[in-house]
This record gives sequence, structure tokens and C-alpha cells, in this order.
Amino acid sequence: IRDWSSLADYRVAFITGWKMFEKHASGAKSVVKVDDAEQMFRMLEAGRIDLVLYTEADGDVFLNTHDMPEISMLPTSLADVDLYLYLHQRLADLAGPIAAEVQKMKSDGRYDQVVREIMNSAAG
Repeated sequence: IRDWSSLADYRVAFITGWKMFEKHASGAKSVVKVDDAEQMFRMLEAGRIDLVLYTEADGDVFLNTHDMPEISMLPTSLADVDLYLYLHQRLADLAGPIAAEVQKMKSDGRYDQVVREIMNSAAG
């Protein structure tokens, strides 16, 4: 799987409302939209679909908290996207300080440490 066109031979599923997947996965052999991760991964486990489209972190948490040893994540991502935090207008003065702190955490390694801790705690 290299890019969106690589999905042409596969039955894929993703959670309803994920606009990036709705936009780019339409060329798949078949597309199933589901309500939640549980439904999607159970379909994969049962062989009803070939691929799940999901975020790396959420997929890791899900698989670490469910017994599905036959399911694994592909080694490369289909797409890398920037994610943004949105604040209510009354909190607009926090945007700069939050962005600065996230950048600082990424620079000194604390960001990756927090992600690892979350993943480890989800694994149980």
C-alpha cells in the first residue's frame, strides 16, 4: 500500500465522518463506513474487510486493549496529516502559549515520552 490508488484491490473500512477517508478511499474495491473502532476491527478479524483506515495511535491503543493477535499495522502510513487543536473564542489567548509548549515538548522529547506512557498504560 503506497498511496490512495493502492486501495483499488482491497475492501476497506473506516469510521463514518472521517472526511479524509471519505474523500480519498472511494477508489477501493469496496468501502464500508462503520460507527466505531470495535465494529471495524471485528469486521477485519472476521475477514469481511481487508484493511482498516485508522490513526496509528488509536489503532495501537485499540489493539493493545483487545485480544486480536492476528491483526497488525502496516509498517508505513498511507498519509501523514497535520492535526490541530481548536479552542473556543473565549480561550483564544491560550492558543500561543499552548502551541509554544507543544513545540517545546517535541523539542526536548517530552512529547514522545507522554505518547509512550499513554500507549503503555493502554496496553495494561
